[in-house]
Amino acid sequence: DSVMKWLEGGSVGSFLFTSSISVYPQTEKRFVDETASCAGVSEKGGLLLAAEQKCFPPVSTVKRSFILRLAGLYGPGRHLLIDKVKNGQEFQGNADRILNLIHRDDAVKAILNCLEADQTNIGRIYNVSDGSHSTRGQIVRWLAEKLKVTVPTFQENDEEGTSNRKVSNNRILDELSWSPQFSSFQTGYDSILGSA
Repeated sequence: DSVMKWLEGGSVGSFLFTSSISVYPQTEKRFVDETASCAGVSEKGGLLLAAEQKCFPPVSTVKRSFILRLAGLYGPGRHLLIDKVKNGQEFQGNADRILNLIHRDDAVKAILNCLEADQTNIGRIYNVSDGSHSTRGQIVRWLAEKLKVTVPTFQENDEEGTSNRKVSNNRILDELSWSPQFSSFQTGYDSILGSA
């Protein structure tokens, strides 16, 4: 609220809010884009949706406003999966659930592309994902092979209604000429493991 009050006092060139794809509750590996329903979202996702709704200030005060819904963020300093695989930790949930990811560097690039865009955009939402739609099991098995460790087990205990969707990044690809440098988890994690 304090940011919104500050915005009312003057003119702002660009306003950008980073949200999360956790606002999409869809299951059964459905494809979702920015027009997908968010009905039935989790409590955490609901808080983000409420924040998003506050982030589109009146047109008169802001030239451009964007919401970026980021997929699971990983990269240097953000490699929880690598650590869990190295330590042989068991994974909660199902191995065949889709894990939508985005490398930290590509997320930063998406932010910069928005801020450098020529067109006037009011209230534009973009999903920021590498678009590879791999399963948790595929990623964990690949990491275990790269690290030469035993493949960890999964508890396979997802509750009914656990989100399991393929997030589309087509809008940001088409409208902002953004494309991920790390277009798959393999290229992204290779860059991390190579610098470790």
